[in-house]
Amino acid sequence: MSYLYKQDVSVSGQLLCNRKRAVGIQIYLKEKDTFDPDDTLDATISDYEGKFKLVGVEDEFKSIKPYIEIVHKCEVSNVMMCNRSTIYRIDQKEIGRNYDFQYINLNIKGHYDYETC
Repeated sequence: MSYLYKQDVSVSGQLLCNRKRAVGIQIYLKEKDTFDPDDTLDATISDYEGKFKLVGVEDEFKSIKPYIEIVHKCEVSNVMMCNRSTIYRIDQKEIGRNYDFQYINLNIKGHYDYETC
């Protein structure tokens, strides 16, 4: 008998950088795990309007802890060598529903934000 139960989450939104659509940006829907590496539930690239949609399903014992990670070059110290990762947590009440971030301004730091070069 399995004590895991299936949980789903979907998110959508539009990315902006310097008041322009952020096109071709990598977005990952992930799920935070305590003891294991985080699971990637879905991944996509923002379209010609900067829009994205991600859908993920996960079997977990407890409630999932989903978040999105956006990998981009908006306001990095060196555009040729660096990327910025911006992370936004998704509230537990959005599990089983679609959460629309609407506009995400990449000039503004998310819940967690770091640069790698």
